[in-house]
Amino acid sequence: TSFSAMAGSTRASVTLTGRGDARRLPASCVTANLFDVWGLRLAQGRAFSVNADAPGAPGEVVLSHHFWDRELNRDSAAVGRTLMLDGRPATIVGVAAPEIEFGSMADIDVWVPLALAAKLSYPVLLKAAHGSGYRPPAATGLFTDVPKSNAFAGWIEQLSPEEMTDGWRPN
Repeated sequence: TSFSAMAGSTRASVTLTGRGDARRLPASCVTANLFDVWGLRLAQGRAFSVNADAPGAPGEVVLSHHFWDRELNRDSAAVGRTLMLDGRPATIVGVAAPEIEFGSMADIDVWVPLALAAKLSYPVLLKAAHGSGYRPPAATGLFTDVPKSNAFAGWIEQLSPEEMTDGWRPN
């Protein structure tokens, strides 16, 4: 048996802010190719860009049809707008077709690329260890592949001494 492509997903939740009271949304964190590999149709827009799940990629989000209906009143101009998910911007690139919202996908409000999901978890890990008000010190340039200008650099650097990093290369 051989595979021409593989895709993956995992369940999570994200906090939506900037649209009334902050609230948790059920999410699916997916590889960038999931919609193509699974043959999932979109009602509007497009699926994730090829590199959406690569480190440093800008945030993208695909909305469920029911979220688009409930929260955005089926606004045809929603694609291209930005949502704040866990305090980070994510551009709406697509809206899922309603017929894919069945079974375990029926309660998903948003799909986010795994790279964005991983970034969103950094603050959660540190806040769990140090308290909800925790903020890391300013980035120092500890990692060659995480520039100090990266919004997550301070969080990543703080994870390193606590032995919570994997895959970053210290200078």
